[in-house]
Amino acid sequence: IVRSVEQSDAGSDYPEWKPDGILWFIINGKRGGSNNPDAVIWPSLYQSLLEITRMTKEDATVAMKQYLESWYTLHRNDPWYDNHKKDHAYTGYWCWEAGAVSKLMQLDDTSYKDSPYYPYDLVHWTKP
Repeated sequence: IVRSVEQSDAGSDYPEWKPDGILWFIINGKRGGSNNPDAVIWPSLYQSLLEITRMTKEDATVAMKQYLESWYTLHRNDPWYDNHKKDHAYTGYWCWEAGAVSKLMQLDDTSYKDSPYYPYDLVHWTKP
């Protein structure tokens, strides 16, 4: 997966493609490294999450709670938005990236563990 991301960063045919800071934060959090770009591919959705990765744990915890409170609405233009209102559609919405960032930063997720979009059980099931 890392090689694929590196190849995409080196020469994607997608004109808006740029190395994604959240993706690299997660990759580097697991394998080591510090090459975390300052931008994300979809800033309106993920720039605030990238900023969380650069905060102190205390500030990041507060900001993550706020991010999760707005996360679903941020995705109102996504094709899966409001799928829970359709018959026979998947009804779970998970902000996997918030779980990964919380885990890697070792945030105290007590204040947002009950968010309907936060994958609390997954974050606490795996090892850092």
